[in-house]
Amino acid sequence: MEEYLTEEEKNLILLKYTEDSLAKAKESYLAGDYEEAIRKLNMVIMVNPYYYVFYKRGFYKAESGDYNGAISDYNEAIESNPNLTEAYLHRGRARAALKLFNSAIDDYNKAIELNPEEFEAYYFRSIAKFELGDLQTAITDLNKVIELKPDFFPAYTLRGFLKQEIGDYSSSKEDVIKLKN
Repeated sequence: MEEYLTEEEKNLILLKYTEDSLAKAKESYLAGDYEEAIRKLNMVIMVNPYYYVFYKRGFYKAESGDYNGAISDYNEAIESNPNLTEAYLHRGRARAALKLFNSAIDDYNKAIELNPEEFEAYYFRSIAKFELGDLQTAITDLNKVIELKPDFFPAYTLRGFLKQEIGDYSSSKEDVIKLKN
């Protein structure tokens, strides 16, 4: 007499396999072996095309410099889970790396819509706006970053630089003083 696994047992096995594979992929990533990390996630996706696995593989692809591949994986993750703030944030970063700044800003806007407290979305959006020459709204975004995360010093550095670029030297000096303290 054959015994069969219940649907719940199958799901538990699949979940355990996915969790173990994610952990092993992370180990490879931390060791600097992006190719192996991606390979491990490729195998998981063949068995369990779960949105979070696409998100992680996209992250690893972006870290390896494969921005188009990362964008494709972030698209898959977003299609399955349109509320995944991190996927929009990181897809925006991949798009910015490809100098697709308007598209990157769209992603940062969506990340902010989903989570208005996501300071990194404001920070990276400010960089994209700077790249497009929109210095004043870039400064506005940096003000928001500093409001949300006052100890995030890269925001002071960039804001001080942008203030110099628009000729606001006294306010720029205030940011430099904050960095020294």
